[in-house]
Amino acid sequence: MLLTKKIAQLVAISSLVISPLAVANEDAAPSFDLVGASYVNYDILDESLAGFGLHVEKSFNEHVFFSAKHTDVSEEFSSVTNQGTFNTELSALLTHGNLGYKFFNNGSTVVYGSVGYTRMKISASASDSSGVSFGEVSEGESGVNAQLGMRSRFASNVEFDLAVRHIDIADETDQEVSLLARYYGQQNLSFFAGYSRLDSESSSFNLGVSYHF
Repeated sequence: MLLTKKIAQLVAISSLVISPLAVANEDAAPSFDLVGASYVNYDILDESLAGFGLHVEKSFNEHVFFSAKHTDVSEEFSSVTNQGTFNTELSALLTHGNLGYKFFNNGSTVVYGSVGYTRMKISASASDSSGVSFGEVSEGESGVNAQLGMRSRFASNVEFDLAVRHIDIADETDQEVSLLARYYGQQNLSFFAGYSRLDSESSSFNLGVSYHF
């Protein structure tokens, strides 16, 4: 199968590139046990929404882990017409809950895959300058997602995660490519910055902190 072949190629490449670093960083394994929070800026259709993100990961054994990610962003916009000033608030929620498997691990690099549930909700409300509401419209859909990624600890305090996620909601599909860089200020505390690109019209940037257990 094409997917199996791609996975085998990714494992082989990561082995050749990372193996010299594995000897020097035997005690620096990528973390899959953490809770984190972040500031999120989401750009979609020339609009910018801001909010927060939450992320939890928990390993059950050497190979199996659970991952959950929630993003909540919103923004208010004002428009002036002949009838006055109107305010619109737009909000978006995106949640992933996945069960993952680490199918390659050389000590400093892990190649993993996961599948799970996805929930998306978009809401919009409008009001005039005096606060009179014109109502709210919201739409929520559920679906599935599958992710393939590689997480590497290049030094005792630096970690990178590169992942591709396929999302299928209401018979519509999208692909998300994400890159996250993490710096460990302490053994159990890290700071991270990440960038994600979802299709050709939306992207997000986040800054946050995680506690590792």
